Amino acid sequence: GILAEALTTRAMRYIREQRFDEAGREAQESLAFARELGYVNVAARSASVLAHVAALHGEESELRVHADEVLEVAAANGITPRAMAVHYAVAFLDLSRGRWSDVLDRLPTVRAGNDPFLARLALPDTVEAAVRLERDEEAQEALDELEAWASHGPPWAKPLAASCRALVAGGDEGSAHFEEALAQREQARPFDLLRIQLLYGEHLRRERRRV
Repeated sequence: GILAEALTTRAMRYIREQRFDEAGREAQESLAFARELGYVNVAARSASVLAHVAALHGEESELRVHADEVLEVAAANGITPRAMAVHYAVAFLDLSRGRWSDVLDRLPTVRAGNDPFLARLALPDTVEAAVRLERDEEAQEALDELEAWASHGPPWAKPLAASCRALVAGGDEGSAHFEEALAQREQARPFDLLRIQLLYGEHLRRERRRV
């Protein structure tokens, strides 16, 4: 039982560090132990990690299986943070598939939940989806919250905030903010950096600066 708890705790830490393969391995082992022992809440924690990993891999059917398990346990036992975690995972998959409206329908629930860290993680996704839909007021509101957090939050929040400023600004100002974000690449988490580079590439293409 202690091992199941330790493994799922480490898996959640790996998710925060964007070490997704390691997170998946730890969560899978924890889930097996927790199910064998009948520890449904621990199993739900591990399943929420696996839902996140499935979303990042674009494995929608696997994500839905884990999400359904977590939401059932969360509703029965009142573990709201795990429900918010899978809502975030589903929203992230929607974002990667270009389902912008679905993202903005789902993320307010995450941001209003009782996990402040997860609510802040949802801010860059909210900015991106709102910009894509030209819902400028929503994008600016989420950006303001992100800026406030980045000013005193973890170092990796700063390049994220700069890239979101770029999305909202567009044009030459947006290019300058993307360059600011990339100048802080050493502070960025690995997946965040790849995402910033992708968004900058899209921006440069729109600006007809393909070279």
